[in-house]
Amino acid sequence: MEWLTAVLYLAAAALAVVASGRLWRNERVYAVLYLVFAGGLFVIAGEEASWGQRVFDYATPEAVSAINEKDEFNFHNVSGFPLHLAFISVGLYGAFGRILLTPLLGERAPRALELLTAPRSLAHFFLLPALLYIYYELVPVLHDVPQGMTVPEFLEPRFVSGKEQEPFELMLGFGFFLFAVQALGKARTRSPV
Repeated sequence: MEWLTAVLYLAAAALAVVASGRLWRNERVYAVLYLVFAGGLFVIAGEEASWGQRVFDYATPEAVSAINEKDEFNFHNVSGFPLHLAFISVGLYGAFGRILLTPLLGERAPRALELLTAPRSLAHFFLLPALLYIYYELVPVLHDVPQGMTVPEFLEPRFVSGKEQEPFELMLGFGFFLFAVQALGKARTRSPV
């Protein structure tokens, strides 16, 4: 499932680069934003695949292994990295960005709204992962998690385990991929100024 998630992010990055190319002539600010977006998607794809560690069969460097919770060559599993906060923020923006920003940008900057927020039809791809990680963050508040035990370990016999978060991460990957597909279509519908 992690490989499919990485492939979706990589494909979304490629689509964002093509969208950027289409926007370059008449809408350079959006073109640059889409290049930054593509770069972010590429990094997420690399992180999901631990930067090819399993493909190229290289060991995790000792310095990384000492701080990485899963002994993988990636940054998002480094102890203290706010991974849940990232999922929650991105998920909530993807789910509610268009709804919340429409009153502010709807008439003044409809193109920004169109290109920089996910359509409502994709909201569930972003909302469900955000809700899972909100739940993960609430568990220590709602339950007495034993010292030294992670939230996924605590939840294993109960509601959801750490491995069950992978489908939610895949869902988020599909959300970004579908957003990039739609953005590519929107990038070509703009008439020259």
